[in-house]
Amino acid sequence: MADPSRLELVVVAIPRRDERVWKVSSEPVPHMTLLYLGDVDWTPEQFVHAAEFIEHAASQLSRFGMSVERRGVLGDKDADVLFFDKSWSYKRLKEFRDNLLVDRDISTAYQSATQYPEWTPHLTLGYPETPAKSDDLEYGIGWVEFDQIALWNGESTGPTFQLKSFDSADLEVSMSTTQAGADFLEHYGVKGMKWGQHIKAKRNRQTEPNSADADRVGSIKSRVKEQKTTKILSNAELRDALDRMRLEQEFSKLSNGLDKTRTQKGKAFLAKLIVDTGKQNVEQTVKTQASGFVNEAIKNAKK
Repeated sequence: MADPSRLELVVVAIPRRDERVWKVSSEPVPHMTLLYLGDVDWTPEQFVHAAEFIEHAASQLSRFGMSVERRGVLGDKDADVLFFDKSWSYKRLKEFRDNLLVDRDISTAYQSATQYPEWTPHLTLGYPETPAKSDDLEYGIGWVEFDQIALWNGESTGPTFQLKSFDSADLEVSMSTTQAGADFLEHYGVKGMKWGQHIKAKRNRQTEPNSADADRVGSIKSRVKEQKTTKILSNAELRDALDRMRLEQEFSKLSNGLDKTRTQKGKAFLAKLIVDTGKQNVEQTVKTQASGFVNEAIKNAKK
């Protein structure tokens, strides 16, 4: 027999607790809506099944970041939101949503609820009656990293699932696929360049020494290049390298290409490979896993 209380359900991604959106958003828990399921009339068993299905799907997804395209207004309630760029992790999240819709109960609820014509990845900072808090940084928020998936039933409550940390093995595959990382960066070239053509490199205009942070990350990358593995790195060193590449990419975007040296392009490109789970080898692994997961879900749904 159905539970007499109807639930308004939504599947969301929650940012890391140290992300700036937690300080700026007026929402109790800032989040990005992945699937709006609307009011459902599920039995407790159906709810548990859906939660377990989402948990299994989330186990196939690692932590991910989204680049902010702009800040604007959305919907009839004039929500103040961050619109995310549809590059970076967009494809992975779209596949994740598609995987969730393989489940019969989740799909039925989704199809029954009123939806926007197209899924627009965004994060709400506030509303006219509950405005966002002031942001002390002049250039605003340019990047948000997410580390949890949740099935909410009510006021930001419900089963929450921690996403796995970025696996250093994925970084190794990305770097080996790109000719040990640094070697590839030096030969990345420029937009429109064809193989076999050479373009004279511009003179480096740098007049100040590298910062200690830049030299430290450079040393980390050199060690990885020499040893051909990231297993020699501590978690802190790996995190420093990823954070540095992410911050440099953000600066380049926000400064309209002010820092677009060839090496910087390479770093941003490698960071994009990392966030998007690498080139063809990693993508093929993910597709294979997703395919197996979907096939298994379809088989179970037919039972």
